[in-house]
Amino acid sequence: MRNIEAIASIHRAFRLLTSILFVLASGAAFAQLRPDAQDPASSATADPAQLDPIQVTAPRSPDRAGVTRLENADLVRVPGAGRDPMRAVQNLPGVASIDDSSAIPAVWGSGPTDNAYYIDFIPVGYLFHAGGFESVLNPSLLRSFDLYTTAFGPQYGDVVGAVFDIGLRDPRSDRVGGQVDVGLLSANGLVEGPLGQNTSFLLAGRRSYIDLVKKSTTDSTDHVVIQLPSYSDYQGKLLWRPDALNRISLNFNGAGDDLAFTIQDNSRFAAQDPATAGKSEFRTAYRSIAGLWEAEDPSGNSNRLAIGRIVEVDDIRVGSAGTVDATSSTRYLREQFHLHSSDSNAILLGGSVQRRHTDLDVDIRDPHCTEFNAACDYTTAPLVRALERLDQNLTDLYADDRWQLLPDWAASAGLRDSRDDYLARGYLEPRLGMEWSWTPRTLLSLRWARHNEAPSPEQEVPLAGNPRLLHLRSSATILGLSSKENAHWTWRAELFQKHFADLVQADPQLNYANGVGGSARGLELFLRKEPGSAFSGFVSASFSRAIRRIDATGASFPFDYDEPVIVTAVGTYKPSERWQYGAKWSYHTGAPYTLVIGVGSYPDGRPRPIYGTVDSARARNYSRLDLRVDRSPGDNFSQYLEVLNAYGRGNVSGYSYSANYGASQPIYQLPRLVSFGVQYRF
Repeated sequence: MRNIEAIASIHRAFRLLTSILFVLASGAAFAQLRPDAQDPASSATADPAQLDPIQVTAPRSPDRAGVTRLENADLVRVPGAGRDPMRAVQNLPGVASIDDSSAIPAVWGSGPTDNAYYIDFIPVGYLFHAGGFESVLNPSLLRSFDLYTTAFGPQYGDVVGAVFDIGLRDPRSDRVGGQVDVGLLSANGLVEGPLGQNTSFLLAGRRSYIDLVKKSTTDSTDHVVIQLPSYSDYQGKLLWRPDALNRISLNFNGAGDDLAFTIQDNSRFAAQDPATAGKSEFRTAYRSIAGLWEAEDPSGNSNRLAIGRIVEVDDIRVGSAGTVDATSSTRYLREQFHLHSSDSNAILLGGSVQRRHTDLDVDIRDPHCTEFNAACDYTTAPLVRALERLDQNLTDLYADDRWQLLPDWAASAGLRDSRDDYLARGYLEPRLGMEWSWTPRTLLSLRWARHNEAPSPEQEVPLAGNPRLLHLRSSATILGLSSKENAHWTWRAELFQKHFADLVQADPQLNYANGVGGSARGLELFLRKEPGSAFSGFVSASFSRAIRRIDATGASFPFDYDEPVIVTAVGTYKPSERWQYGAKWSYHTGAPYTLVIGVGSYPDGRPRPIYGTVDSARARNYSRLDLRVDRSPGDNFSQYLEVLNAYGRGNVSGYSYSANYGASQPIYQLPRLVSFGVQYRF
């Protein structure tokens, strides 16, 4: 369950916390290792000492529009990624990021909370620690990483953003082995191996320990005491292969976070909003368990059946403003059939049933903050007290038919029907595609789709929210041209356009109401030199605009993640098996923000900021250079050294104001830092 929207007013203090974490983590000895030789039936990853640069392919070659595949655990070797696969994803076209402290991607005009994440066909509880500081993914377990930027097929939903479909490799089955990785902030371990002739297991876990070394740190300027966070996660997989055509697995994973900070009475935050003074705590956890049966017959037809449960817990305290406690339990069943009716036709059929029960205990001054109103004050907000029970049944059915019309032409037509019984909403949405093989090496593809997304649970409940809300909606069109020039060079260009409707904003009578639309459009370019020689890498460039529009007034303004120009270049040079050198340079337009244009007063006499048009100003343009060198002196031992923000650019993520809003100063992102790591496997 997503945290209540009202915590946005103390986002500056939270950003300070995550920025400090990122600075600490950048010096950590973080990297991941893979086990020794894999069973041929499993999807092995490469030795970290021998990894090639980031692999980018697609389900077919050349790429179809809107789909990018990243192979293997070498995601973490992109300079500056901090070994996090989700930070490596931020270098791909269409992905925007406005803060170095967050790994959560925003894709093509949608927000970070508008994405869907699946791991081995199974939905994920939450994917990020510390509000976005680091993902829970263990890169040594990754097999594939598919990004669907928009206009994805009917088997995915329901979100108006992007879909991340992540595949994990199988446990090794030759012998028991594993790895240990100790870094500055956390330690993780992995053990895996056979349990019998056809059964194998995998168990991985991580726990931060910086909080055991030092409990807290104090920002003497802002008078905020930050409790250094603790976080943990685990992944497990038990795989049984009774025969060559069937696989049955038990998958379990979970994560937990404990973040806290205390705003002292003499802090400018307390002067601006007294209700935020005191201790604020954010405790979040989830656990998931699922059974997955995958079967294939000799003719190539297949099915996947997943049955599971996800439990999510959020305990939030905001100073003296109050508390929000939420527990959500979701039971689900997902089924998908892939049928080959002929050599020229493939049919996808499937659906899912979810039963979600949420207990919500609210006792807080709730200003109903959203991205569309910069003014967000706890002290003057109404007190909301409620014990809410939310029972929600979500169902969907989908079908997709893909056929080869002519040797050079292929088409697909899909339909998704989704139902939400709590809000009494239903959506029937088409998904269409066309592909033309212009030449044997060049593909022109066109896709169009409609999508919907349910409001967050805290926006739907009666007293704190509005149980009459509509789902968020989007429609998307993408035209792509891609080419594989030879064995080593590929490129693609994509034009896209998205329209948004029924986005949720605060409402003084209804708490929340639909009433915001918007659009995003742009051009993206991607050029890649694949491994095969000493030099490899890629260049991506995006030119786009994303806006939001208030339906009632027609007023429009840039989206929070509107970055009209994004350019990234990644290159590696590998002169031998022992050494590899890498560099990444990134540039993007500065993020928009809302100016304080005047000062009034609250009824209690406090200064009240008067904001201008939402997101009418921009921070200065962002640029950063990261360097990396890897050395592998032995088969089980490797080292790396990174220089982050090598030329010390003072990139700005936002601005903070003095207690009376009379002066402002920039909030800087990552400074120049040196990072290193030492890895060992057994």
